[in-house]
Amino acid sequence: MAVIVVKAPNALRNLADLATATGSGTYRSYVRKQADTLWVQDRTSLNALGERWAGTGPNQTD
Repeated sequence: MAVIVVKAPNALRNLADLATATGSGTYRSYVRKQADTLWVQDRTSLNALGERWAGTGPNQTD
């Protein structure tokens, strides 16, 4: 089993495109998990997303 590490938003977007193109549930599940983690752990009270998707401080927002 291959291990996929996504370190950039564009890479995650490309992986989502790959999941759509191939119909792969494995890719789709991975993209969903990353998106859910980002939304839960790296959002400010104003719903701004930061650069540190793992939610570690300080949270730098754009």
